Order: sequence, then structure tokens, then C-alpha cells
Amino acid sequence: MRLWTISPAHLDAKGLVAAWREGLLAQKVLQGGTKGYASHPQLLRFKESADPMSGIALYLEDLCAEAGRRGYSRSEERRVGKECRSRW
Repeated sequence: MRLWTISPAHLDAKGLVAAWREGLLAQKVLQGGTKGYASHPQLLRFKESADPMSGIALYLEDLCAEAGRRGYSRSEERRVGKECRSRW
């Protein structure tokens, strides 16, 4: 699971896509939708926060905004939380 702690601006295209996919997986784990990865160390910062779902939503929002700045397109139907301010 790759939930990078660096700014998404520093990720290349493959890293940004990988972080998006892994973020969606983390979101599903935090929702209790899968048992796999439930104890993964990369999820600790979200699990230990006051509101884990808001934390992962903000993480995905940052990825979404960076992708929008780059002019990428994608589907958001699996993402929980607010709409991305920047379409990609």
C-alpha cells in the first residue's frame, strides 16, 4: 500500500495513479469493506485520527487536485466525500 506522505506534486504520473488506487483501497478498508490490509502500517495515521474517513477523503482530494492541475481525467464514482474541486 502506497500512501505517500509527500506532496502529490512530487509524484510522477505512475506514482499519482498508484496513490489514487491505493487511496481508494484504504478508503474501502476504513469503511470495513474488506479484511485485507486492515492492519497495514500505512493506515495507522488515518485510523488514529479523530475522523479517519475525513482524513482519507482529504488525502484523495489532494491527489485529485494535483491530477486536475496536470489535466488528467478519471472517474470519481468510488470516492466517498466531497466532490473534487478540480476535475481530472
